[in-house]
Amino acid sequence: MQTAQIALAEHRKPLLIHRQMPLALPRQKAIVCQRYALPEVEAIIFDMDGVLVDSRRAAAVALASVARQEGMKADRGAIDCALERGNSAVSIVSCLLPHLNGNANELDRVARAYTQASLGNMGLIEKTEIAHCLPALSRKFSLAIATNRTKDAALEILDRLGMLAFFGAVMTLADAPAKPDPRMVLLAVMAIGAGIASSVFVGDKPSDRMAGKAAGVRTIMVDGARGKIGCLPFLSEFGGR
Repeated sequence: MQTAQIALAEHRKPLLIHRQMPLALPRQKAIVCQRYALPEVEAIIFDMDGVLVDSRRAAAVALASVARQEGMKADRGAIDCALERGNSAVSIVSCLLPHLNGNANELDRVARAYTQASLGNMGLIEKTEIAHCLPALSRKFSLAIATNRTKDAALEILDRLGMLAFFGAVMTLADAPAKPDPRMVLLAVMAIGAGIASSVFVGDKPSDRMAGKAAGVRTIMVDGARGKIGCLPFLSEFGGR
């Protein structure tokens, strides 16, 4: 079985599962092609924002505050666009305040201010339908996080919302480059001792889809901000377990 460690070290694509070739046996008119059984799921890796938590309101308020501090007035359309296009605090701020792109130190400073402002709006961060399934899921699967948040921010949100205890590993920007780089997902798989073929990654943004594909992990895309309907791609398979 291909392991996450091999994939991380050699960056190999996962082996495809093919049908067995029919065998010519005597006195048998027809042979039915068989499939190799897919391995059972043993681990689920989750992105955070848009999957386990709906942080859009907290992020929007924080972005507006940061923009004002920088002497800029950002309308809701610009804020929504930055949140949609960005996949980390730095990239979100970069989208909203492009004049900072030429100054890495200033961009990092404002991104950190945005993160802190977002955490200050913790009351606006809500659990998604998937998050409410974590107690049941943790009894059947090994669970881990792969998020483009900072380590401190991810741990604080998970802890304050009562979710931290369900996860065997929390991989963040402190551990690997931001998704769509696949290494964060691969490290999460390795950290909980799972295999690539028996793991599932759940995300909400194109960067999550690309990271999962590059890691060779089956990826399920959801939109936690849309409630149960947005989570159905995952809940229809795992929600009732």
